[in-house]
Amino acid sequence: MISAVRAFDPEAVLLDIKMPGMSGYEVARSIRTRYGDARPLLVAISGHYKQGSDRVLAEIVGFDHYFAKPCDPNALLALLKL
Repeated sequence: MISAVRAFDPEAVLLDIKMPGMSGYEVARSIRTRYGDARPLLVAISGHYKQGSDRVLAEIVGFDHYFAKPCDPNALLALLKL
């Protein structure tokens, strides 16, 4: 996942909190460590039942935005129109 960020240099990265192999939190932490303030926009999305705690953790890890599933696709698209 991190190698894809390095290879493509995206303006935004959308991560699900619950991913197989590595959580969205871990990926976000790695991106923040590697890029610092020059990192891409980090957006968390989660369908997990603990949405309140997911939102708090997303803020601590450094996600810029958090969406709970099901989310309004128009709101997500509006955010990603950089």
